[in-house]
Amino acid sequence: MIQNYQHIKSLLQESGLKTTPQRLAVLDYMIACKCHPNVDEVYQAVCAHVPDISKATVYKLLESFAQNGILSKMNSNDGKLKYDYIAEHHHHLYDVDNDEIKDYPNNELDEILKNYFKEKSIDGYVIEDIKLEIKVKKQINNK
Repeated sequence: MIQNYQHIKSLLQESGLKTTPQRLAVLDYMIACKCHPNVDEVYQAVCAHVPDISKATVYKLLESFAQNGILSKMNSNDGKLKYDYIAEHHHHLYDVDNDEIKDYPNNELDEILKNYFKEKSIDGYVIEDIKLEIKVKKQINNK
């Protein structure tokens, strides 16, 4: 069952994409999971609801969503592409111990970065977006 049907339908329409069961299932998973899965993980999750979907179709849909600004892509240390649903502007915390990526929205940090690059441009380039990847490790408290 699609949990975010109306929202997904409007995202697809705004992007000029047709509403298909495969698109609905993949995008619904990406919105609901609140994680940063790779193609295999999306495929495994979506297969439970759309058994005849192929891994190639899942890959093509994820790429299409990324090209249309619905998802973003990122590389992980294991060499696999991961995908991220863009609900709001955010940065990422990357846990180097377990290869986990978490969203890190921070409006104050966004303002600091925006103001910094207003004053210090990068010669020959126009900045379209700024996203940080902050590498972290869980802190162990030895008390």
